[in-house]
Parts: sequence; C-alpha cells; structure tokens
Amino acid sequence: MSIENTLIHPENPTVNSLTNYIFIFTTSSSIPLNTYILITFPDQYIIPSSTRTCSAYINTDGGMACSTNSNRTLRVNNYTTLTEQGPVMIGFELADVTNYSNPGTSDPFTIEIKYTSSNELIFRDNT
Repeated sequence: MSIENTLIHPENPTVNSLTNYIFIFTTSSSIPLNTYILITFPDQYIIPSSTRTCSAYINTDGGMACSTNSNRTLRVNNYTTLTEQGPVMIGFELADVTNYSNPGTSDPFTIEIKYTSSNELIFRDNT
C-alpha cells in the first residue's frame, strides 16, 4: 500500500499561530479494518499532549478518536468503516496546532497506518 496525493493544510498559515490542520490523503489500495493512523509532526510544530477531538472530513466516521502521546505524535482510531476495494481518500481535521515558528520549509510529516492489535506497520510515508 502507498499513500498518494497527500495534503496537509493549515487554516491559518501565519508563523507561530494556533490553527486547525486538515489532513487528506489517498491510499493506493483498500484499507484493512482494525487499523489506526499515526501522524508524527516535525519538531517545528506543537500539538497539545492530551486527548484530541478530530473532525470527520472525507470518508471518516464521526466516532473517530484522536489522542497524542507526545507533543509531536497524533494517533487516529476508529477513523473509517469503509470496506471498499481499491483506493480510498481519507480526510480529517485537527484543532489547536501551533505552526512552525520560522518562515520557510519545515521537516516532513510522517504518516503511518498500523494494525490496532499488533501495531504492525502496513505503510509509512514521509511527506
């Protein structure tokens, strides 16, 4: 499986501002059930270390749950119940991210999809 057409977009791109982020990507094949998404933010960003409320955006369920275990890692559980074969577009929104504190390009984000029970990696992409 690969991840394609990745979009990570701040609602407010102002340096060092608190804003919402939209994540959209397409998988090259169907997503197995009982998986989670793990997004690691570059060092330049800060996300609060607590349970987060994510908003469903594209092909995601209202029952999705987001949490952080550090100032850089976001885990998204229960994000979809799609059982379609083939590529799937996924999108969700995360509130209260502090933007990069300097203008310019930051380090890449890492997006991983893993099995819930074993934490086995299905796919990783640096974008």
